[in-house]
Amino acid sequence: MLAEALARVALDDRTAFAMLYEATSAQLFGVILRIQTDRAHAEGCLQDVCINIWRAAQGFDDERAPPLTWLASIARNCAIDSLRRRKTGVSTAPPLPPCRSATPS
Repeated sequence: MLAEALARVALDDRTAFAMLYEATSAQLFGVILRIQTDRAHAEGCLQDVCINIWRAAQGFDDERAPPLTWLASIARNCAIDSLRRRKTGVSTAPPLPPCRSATPS
């Protein structure tokens, strides 16, 4: 069921994605919360996970890993990355353009 949904998500099937989300989001959120204990950050991370799943669904291979294992690894990696960014103060926002110095003409 999950492998079929991922195959359909790889074809940009939004209905399949909604079904996949409904079937797995609670478990994935649990994985994230075990690592990223701040609930607000964990919720943001779950959103990132969903985006990553949408983008990476073509790379899923059910011969290499069961669907839930693959999804949980995406969630785990996202939670770890999010935690590291918070600890180091690194933002994911794009850098600001360089300032132009005002020179007299």
